[in-house]
Amino acid sequence: MATRLLNRPTRKHAYFPSMRAILLYFREGQCVRAASLSTAASQYQNQNDKKAHTTQLLASSWPMDPHYPLPGNMGIDYHQFAEDANETLETRKTLANAFLDTEPEEFRKQLLLSQFLDEKWKEDLQEASKPSVSPLWNQNNVECCVQDCPSFVKRSLTELFSGNGFKREDSLTVLTVSQKTKHDMATWSEEVENERESLFEIFVENAKQVCEHLQAAGYWADFIDPSSGKAYFSEHSNATLFETDERFNHLGFTVDDLGCCKVIRHKLWATNVFVGAIFTNAPTDCEIFRDFVTANQK
Repeated sequence: MATRLLNRPTRKHAYFPSMRAILLYFREGQCVRAASLSTAASQYQNQNDKKAHTTQLLASSWPMDPHYPLPGNMGIDYHQFAEDANETLETRKTLANAFLDTEPEEFRKQLLLSQFLDEKWKEDLQEASKPSVSPLWNQNNVECCVQDCPSFVKRSLTELFSGNGFKREDSLTVLTVSQKTKHDMATWSEEVENERESLFEIFVENAKQVCEHLQAAGYWADFIDPSSGKAYFSEHSNATLFETDERFNHLGFTVDDLGCCKVIRHKLWATNVFVGAIFTNAPTDCEIFRDFVTANQK
Protein backbone atom coordinates (compact mmCIF):
# COMPACT_ATOMS: atom_id res chain seq x y z
CA MET A 1 0.00 0.00 0.00
CA ALA A 2 2.88 2.39 0.90
CA THR A 3 4.56 1.62 -2.41
CA ARG A 4 1.37 2.51 -4.31
CA LEU A 5 1.15 5.86 -2.53
CA LEU A 6 4.79 6.69 -3.26
CA ASN A 7 4.43 5.72 -6.91
CA ARG A 8 1.11 7.47 -7.40
CA PRO A 9 1.18 9.10 -10.85
CA THR A 10 1.08 12.86 -11.16
CA ARG A 11 -2.24 14.29 -12.31
CA LYS A 12 -2.71 17.94 -13.26
CA HIS A 13 -5.63 19.72 -14.85
CA ALA A 14 -6.84 23.04 -16.25
CA TYR A 15 -10.24 24.28 -17.41
CA PHE A 16 -10.88 26.07 -20.70
CA PRO A 17 -13.93 27.59 -22.40
CA SER A 18 -13.39 25.54 -25.58
CA MET A 19 -11.08 23.16 -27.41
CA ARG A 20 -9.79 26.17 -29.34
CA ALA A 21 -8.59 27.71 -26.09
CA ILE A 22 -6.48 24.60 -25.39
CA LEU A 23 -4.83 25.04 -28.78
CA LEU A 24 -4.17 28.70 -28.03
CA TYR A 25 -2.61 27.69 -24.72
CA PHE A 26 -0.06 25.47 -26.46
CA ARG A 27 0.43 27.99 -29.24
CA GLU A 28 1.16 30.90 -26.94
CA GLY A 29 3.11 28.75 -24.50
CA GLN A 30 1.18 29.90 -21.48
CA CYS A 31 -2.20 29.56 -19.84
CA VAL A 32 -4.25 32.73 -19.39
CA ARG A 33 -5.04 33.00 -15.70
CA ALA A 34 -6.21 35.42 -13.08
CA ALA A 35 -3.59 37.66 -11.49
CA SER A 36 -3.12 36.51 -7.90
CA LEU A 37 -2.67 38.88 -4.99
CA SER A 38 0.88 37.64 -4.56
CA THR A 39 1.62 38.51 -8.17
CA ALA A 40 0.04 41.92 -7.70
CA ALA A 41 2.17 42.47 -4.60
CA SER A 42 5.28 41.52 -6.53
CA GLN A 43 4.35 43.92 -9.33
CA TYR A 44 3.71 46.67 -6.81
CA GLN A 45 7.13 46.07 -5.24
CA ASN A 46 8.78 46.37 -8.65
CA GLN A 47 6.83 49.55 -9.28
CA ASN A 48 7.97 50.96 -5.95
CA ASP A 49 11.55 50.15 -6.89
CA LYS A 50 11.07 52.02 -10.18
CA LYS A 51 9.49 54.91 -8.33
CA ALA A 52 12.40 55.08 -5.88
CA HIS A 53 14.82 55.01 -8.79
CA THR A 54 12.93 57.85 -10.50
CA THR A 55 12.99 59.87 -7.28
CA GLN A 56 16.74 59.40 -6.97
CA LEU A 57 17.22 60.59 -10.54
CA LEU A 58 15.08 63.65 -9.91
CA ALA A 59 16.96 64.44 -6.70
CA SER A 60 20.35 64.03 -8.35
CA SER A 61 19.34 66.21 -11.31
CA TRP A 62 19.19 69.36 -9.13
CA PRO A 63 22.26 70.58 -7.14
CA MET A 64 22.03 71.20 -3.40
CA ASP A 65 21.89 74.84 -2.39
CA PRO A 66 21.82 76.13 1.21
CA HIS A 67 19.27 78.74 0.14
CA TYR A 68 16.86 75.92 -0.87
CA PRO A 69 16.95 73.48 2.07
CA LEU A 70 13.51 71.95 1.64
CA PRO A 71 12.89 68.55 -0.04
CA GLY A 72 13.34 68.90 -3.78
CA ASN A 73 15.83 71.77 -3.19
CA MET A 74 13.01 74.24 -2.62
CA GLY A 75 12.90 77.43 -0.58
CA ILE A 76 10.56 80.32 0.20
CA ASP A 77 10.92 83.93 -0.81
CA TYR A 78 9.83 85.53 2.46
CA HIS A 79 9.86 88.98 0.91
CA GLN A 80 6.70 88.02 -0.94
CA PHE A 81 4.88 87.80 2.39
CA ALA A 82 6.04 91.15 3.75
CA GLU A 83 3.32 93.63 4.59
CA ASP A 84 3.38 96.25 1.89
CA ALA A 85 0.95 99.07 1.72
CA ASN A 86 1.22 99.15 -2.04
CA GLU A 87 0.56 95.38 -2.35
CA THR A 88 -2.86 94.49 -3.69
CA LEU A 89 -4.89 91.38 -2.99
CA GLU A 90 -4.28 90.20 -6.55
CA THR A 91 -0.49 90.20 -6.06
CA ARG A 92 -0.47 88.50 -2.67
CA LYS A 93 0.44 84.80 -2.83
CA THR A 94 -0.38 81.84 -0.69
CA LEU A 95 2.23 79.56 0.85
CA ALA A 96 1.38 76.84 -1.73
CA ASN A 97 1.98 79.27 -4.61
CA ALA A 98 5.24 80.31 -3.04
CA PHE A 99 6.40 76.71 -3.03
CA LEU A 100 5.43 76.29 -6.67
CA ASP A 101 7.10 79.49 -7.75
CA THR A 102 10.41 78.51 -6.17
CA GLU A 103 10.63 75.34 -8.26
CA PRO A 104 12.50 75.49 -11.59
CA GLU A 105 10.22 74.89 -14.58
CA GLU A 106 11.94 71.67 -15.64
CA PHE A 107 11.80 70.25 -12.14
CA ARG A 108 8.10 71.06 -11.91
CA LYS A 109 7.52 69.07 -15.09
CA GLN A 110 9.47 66.13 -13.71
CA LEU A 111 7.59 66.30 -10.42
CA LEU A 112 4.22 66.29 -12.19
CA LEU A 113 5.36 63.33 -14.29
CA SER A 114 6.41 61.48 -11.15
CA GLN A 115 3.02 62.12 -9.54
CA PHE A 116 1.25 60.92 -12.69
CA LEU A 117 3.28 57.70 -12.76
CA ASP A 118 2.55 57.14 -9.09
CA GLU A 119 -1.19 57.38 -9.73
CA LYS A 120 -0.86 55.11 -12.77
CA TRP A 121 0.94 52.47 -10.68
CA LYS A 122 -1.82 52.58 -8.10
CA GLU A 123 -4.45 52.09 -10.81
CA ASP A 124 -2.51 49.15 -12.26
CA LEU A 125 -2.31 47.55 -8.82
CA GLN A 126 -6.05 47.93 -8.26
CA GLU A 127 -6.74 46.45 -11.70
CA ALA A 128 -4.43 43.48 -11.05
CA SER A 129 -6.10 42.85 -7.69
CA LYS A 130 -9.59 42.55 -9.20
CA PRO A 131 -11.01 39.03 -9.72
CA SER A 132 -10.26 37.90 -13.25
CA VAL A 133 -13.10 37.87 -15.75
CA SER A 134 -11.13 35.67 -18.12
CA PRO A 135 -13.39 32.98 -19.62
CA LEU A 136 -10.60 30.47 -19.07
CA TRP A 137 -11.48 29.98 -15.44
CA ASN A 138 -15.11 31.18 -15.37
CA GLN A 139 -16.45 28.92 -18.13
CA ASN A 140 -15.17 25.42 -17.43
CA ASN A 141 -16.69 23.84 -20.52
CA VAL A 142 -13.57 21.84 -21.29
CA GLU A 143 -11.25 20.06 -18.88
CA CYS A 144 -7.75 19.03 -19.91
CA CYS A 145 -6.19 16.56 -17.49
CA VAL A 146 -2.48 15.76 -17.82
CA GLN A 147 -1.23 12.65 -16.03
CA ASP A 148 1.40 9.95 -16.05
CA CYS A 149 -0.04 6.94 -17.82
CA PRO A 150 -0.11 3.99 -15.36
CA SER A 151 2.51 1.42 -16.32
CA PHE A 152 0.01 -1.45 -16.76
CA VAL A 153 -2.14 0.76 -19.04
CA LYS A 154 0.95 1.90 -20.97
CA ARG A 155 1.90 -1.70 -21.76
CA SER A 156 -1.47 -2.27 -23.40
CA LEU A 157 -1.24 0.95 -25.43
CA THR A 158 2.21 0.67 -27.03
CA GLU A 159 0.81 -1.31 -29.97
CA LEU A 160 -1.33 1.70 -30.87
CA PHE A 161 1.69 3.86 -31.67
CA SER A 162 3.78 1.60 -33.89
CA GLY A 163 6.12 3.18 -36.43
CA ASN A 164 5.69 6.75 -35.20
CA GLY A 165 8.83 7.32 -33.16
CA PHE A 166 7.43 6.19 -29.82
CA LYS A 167 9.71 3.85 -27.90
CA ARG A 168 8.50 1.36 -25.33
CA GLU A 169 11.05 2.60 -22.81
CA ASP A 170 9.81 6.21 -23.12
CA SER A 171 7.61 7.69 -20.44
CA LEU A 172 4.00 8.13 -21.54
CA THR A 173 1.83 11.08 -20.57
CA VAL A 174 -1.86 11.14 -21.42
CA LEU A 175 -3.93 14.29 -21.91
CA THR A 176 -7.61 13.50 -21.53
CA VAL A 177 -9.77 16.28 -22.98
CA SER A 178 -13.32 16.32 -21.61
CA GLN A 179 -15.84 18.51 -23.41
CA LYS A 180 -19.03 19.25 -21.51
CA THR A 181 -22.10 18.47 -23.62
CA LYS A 182 -25.59 19.93 -23.73
CA HIS A 183 -27.20 16.50 -24.06
CA ASP A 184 -26.86 13.38 -21.95
CA MET A 185 -24.56 11.05 -23.89
CA ALA A 186 -26.14 8.02 -22.16
CA THR A 187 -29.23 8.55 -24.30
CA TRP A 188 -29.78 8.55 -28.04
CA SER A 189 -31.52 11.09 -30.20
CA GLU A 190 -30.79 12.94 -33.38
CA GLU A 191 -29.67 15.95 -31.32
CA VAL A 192 -27.27 13.78 -29.30
CA GLU A 193 -25.84 12.22 -32.46
CA ASN A 194 -25.35 15.62 -34.09
CA GLU A 195 -23.62 17.01 -31.02
CA ARG A 196 -21.26 14.00 -30.86
CA GLU A 197 -20.38 14.39 -34.52
CA SER A 198 -19.66 18.07 -33.98
CA LEU A 199 -17.44 17.33 -30.98
CA PHE A 200 -15.62 14.61 -32.96
CA GLU A 201 -14.65 17.17 -35.58
CA ILE A 202 -13.68 19.84 -33.06
CA PHE A 203 -11.46 17.44 -31.12
CA VAL A 204 -9.68 16.02 -34.20
CA GLU A 205 -9.10 19.45 -35.75
CA ASN A 206 -7.53 20.87 -32.59
CA ALA A 207 -5.78 17.69 -31.38
CA LYS A 208 -3.78 17.56 -34.63
CA GLN A 209 -2.43 21.05 -33.99
CA VAL A 210 -1.77 20.38 -30.30
CA CYS A 211 0.34 17.37 -31.32
CA GLU A 212 2.17 19.48 -33.88
CA HIS A 213 3.06 22.04 -31.18
CA LEU A 214 4.31 19.29 -28.87
CA GLN A 215 6.36 17.84 -31.72
CA ALA A 216 7.78 21.27 -32.53
CA ALA A 217 8.93 21.44 -28.89
CA GLY A 218 10.93 18.24 -29.45
CA TYR A 219 8.49 15.68 -28.05
CA TRP A 220 6.65 12.76 -29.57
CA ALA A 221 2.84 13.14 -29.63
CA ASP A 222 -0.20 11.39 -31.11
CA PHE A 223 -3.91 11.24 -30.39
CA ILE A 224 -6.75 8.75 -30.72
CA ASP A 225 -9.21 9.29 -33.53
CA PRO A 226 -12.61 8.96 -31.76
CA SER A 227 -14.32 7.60 -34.87
CA SER A 228 -11.95 4.63 -35.29
CA GLY A 229 -10.29 4.28 -31.88
CA LYS A 230 -6.89 4.22 -33.61
CA ALA A 231 -3.84 6.46 -33.26
CA TYR A 232 -4.06 9.26 -35.82
CA PHE A 233 -0.39 9.65 -36.87
CA SER A 234 0.85 6.10 -36.27
CA GLU A 235 0.89 3.17 -38.65
CA HIS A 236 -2.19 1.01 -38.93
CA SER A 237 -2.65 -1.65 -36.26
CA ASN A 238 -5.51 -3.71 -34.88
CA ALA A 239 -5.22 -2.02 -31.46
CA THR A 240 -7.97 0.44 -30.55
CA LEU A 241 -8.94 2.72 -27.67
CA PHE A 242 -12.53 3.92 -27.71
CA GLU A 243 -14.08 6.41 -25.30
CA THR A 244 -15.87 3.62 -23.39
CA ASP A 245 -12.78 1.40 -23.05
CA GLU A 246 -12.32 -0.03 -19.55
CA ARG A 247 -8.82 1.50 -19.39
CA PHE A 248 -10.41 4.91 -18.91
CA ASN A 249 -11.36 3.71 -15.43
CA HIS A 250 -7.67 4.16 -14.56
CA LEU A 251 -7.46 7.65 -16.07
CA GLY A 252 -9.91 9.44 -13.78
CA PHE A 253 -13.21 8.35 -15.33
CA THR A 254 -15.86 5.71 -14.73
CA VAL A 255 -17.09 3.53 -17.56
CA ASP A 256 -20.66 2.37 -16.88
CA ASP A 257 -22.15 -0.73 -18.51
CA LEU A 258 -25.81 0.02 -19.19
CA GLY A 259 -26.50 -3.41 -20.66
CA CYS A 260 -27.31 -2.23 -24.16
CA CYS A 261 -24.20 -0.04 -24.31
CA LYS A 262 -21.36 1.49 -22.30
CA VAL A 263 -20.99 5.15 -21.40
CA ILE A 264 -18.16 7.16 -19.86
CA ARG A 265 -18.85 9.21 -16.73
CA HIS A 266 -17.04 12.41 -15.71
CA LYS A 267 -16.58 13.32 -12.04
CA LEU A 268 -18.28 16.73 -12.51
CA TRP A 269 -20.48 16.42 -15.58
CA ALA A 270 -21.56 12.79 -15.23
CA THR A 271 -22.58 11.46 -18.67
CA ASN A 272 -22.88 14.92 -20.22
CA VAL A 273 -19.38 14.64 -21.60
CA PHE A 274 -17.33 13.71 -24.63
CA VAL A 275 -13.77 12.52 -23.96
CA GLY A 276 -10.75 12.50 -26.25
CA ALA A 277 -7.17 11.39 -25.55
CA ILE A 278 -3.78 12.78 -26.60
CA PHE A 279 -0.54 10.96 -25.79
CA THR A 280 3.00 12.35 -25.56
CA ASN A 281 6.37 11.61 -23.98
CA ALA A 282 6.54 15.16 -22.59
CA PRO A 283 6.73 14.76 -18.78
CA THR A 284 3.96 16.20 -16.65
CA ASP A 285 6.42 18.52 -14.89
CA CYS A 286 7.80 20.07 -18.10
CA GLU A 287 7.52 23.78 -18.87
CA ILE A 288 4.62 23.22 -21.27
CA PHE A 289 2.28 22.20 -18.45
CA ARG A 290 3.56 24.73 -15.90
CA ASP A 291 0.15 26.44 -15.49
CA PHE A 292 -1.79 23.24 -14.91
CA VAL A 293 -2.95 22.72 -11.33
CA THR A 294 -2.07 19.51 -9.50
CA ALA A 295 -5.30 17.61 -8.90
CA ASN A 296 -6.31 15.79 -5.74
CA GLN A 297 -6.25 12.05 -6.28
CA LYS A 298 -8.19 9.47 -4.38
